[in-house]
Amino acid sequence: MSIEFAFSQALLVRRHELKLTQAKAAEQCDLSERGYQKVEKGEVVPGLDTASRIAHSMGISLDAVMRIVYEGLPPA
Repeated sequence: MSIEFAFSQALLVRRHELKLTQAKAAEQCDLSERGYQKVEKGEVVPGLDTASRIAHSMGISLDAVMRIVYEGLPPA
């Protein structure tokens, strides 16, 4: 599984858990709605700073995403 796909899926799942629209999630992450949509769809690979900011805003551990990618483990 690619990092882009794992991160985008983690965002999608977390956004649904938080019952946020993409617009609200984008606002929470300090991104444009379109920018957030591209990340969530896996169309754009955010830089480490942006990925970290998004993950922190959404309560996702980048370590958990990396475990999914490299070890196939479910997020912690």
